[in-house]
Amino acid sequence: MVDVSGMREYLKSEDVTLHPYSDAYEFMTQWYEQQTAANKQKPRVFIPTTTNYLFGEIFASSAVVEGSPVQVMKGVKNAVELEGMRNSHIRDSAALISFLMWLEAELLEGRCYSEVELASKIDSMRAAMDKYVDLRDGTTDVTRTVWISSESPVPEEFIRHNTLVLKGHINLANTVFPQAITGIRLDTLSRHAMWQVGLDFGHGTGHGVGHFLNVHEGPASIGHRTAAYGCDAWIREGMILTIEPGYYLEGKWGIRIENCYEIVKADVPSGADFLGFRALTLAPIQTSIIDKSMLTAAEVEWLNSYHDRVLSSVGEFLESSGKTAELQWLQKQCAHI
Repeated sequence: MVDVSGMREYLKSEDVTLHPYSDAYEFMTQWYEQQTAANKQKPRVFIPTTTNYLFGEIFASSAVVEGSPVQVMKGVKNAVELEGMRNSHIRDSAALISFLMWLEAELLEGRCYSEVELASKIDSMRAAMDKYVDLRDGTTDVTRTVWISSESPVPEEFIRHNTLVLKGHINLANTVFPQAITGIRLDTLSRHAMWQVGLDFGHGTGHGVGHFLNVHEGPASIGHRTAAYGCDAWIREGMILTIEPGYYLEGKWGIRIENCYEIVKADVPSGADFLGFRALTLAPIQTSIIDKSMLTAAEVEWLNSYHDRVLSSVGEFLESSGKTAELQWLQKQCAHI
């Protein structure tokens, strides 16, 4: 429960003035008139293309129809923020590994839990980690799909769908791309494998992630819908984006494989200024529900290399934390296919 009165007092102490939302139109109109009178000219006001007509017409010809430059500055993380994101993802990945190991053991023993109970369990495991608020030094976003059963075989159709989702994830994660492009140009790379067999997913492929802020943060994203921003939506070095293709078959199952990625400079033969993805999320992807015959050699190499890095980075953290059982479980999960 949010302490509204406490929040109001805190904002007041920081010289933040709150106004009723119903007064927004009148307030903005008065502000615009006051600024025009005081400066002898109309102020330039940034408004995104998603601004509704009521507020957009206040500023009329003096409006700059672009996203706020503050969004871009916030979207590109500085060195301290990037280091915090890297560290927080290792801790969060360790908590997720502890949860997945526990979940596997519980389900194989025949115990059942509700979604609320499982959410509470993983929250408690994350809360036991250092700096968890959520996380003071970063923000994480991760999805893993698992199939755990000792009684019935995994349906071949599920394995096929899961492998197609993985292929889409790897295809985009392995991509290098030029500066100054938007996510809409990358979106099809995560869908190609599914499109080849007549399947697709309805959600966006990825989104920006804030540093100890919004899990969904602009201006950049990866999706098939028209972006709310123009050049402000360019993907830039230092941004954090997710890659999360999925597939949902009503009445049967939902699949999604999501990692957070840091946008980094890519080493390309031409020496041109290209960018690429470096994984921040370091949690194993269940290999027993993958059809290796559907993967190319490059895709197998990506998965094995990713698991090597998971074991190296998070394994070291687990070992230093005295989590021997989790480390042994992780070693099995990260075995090459």
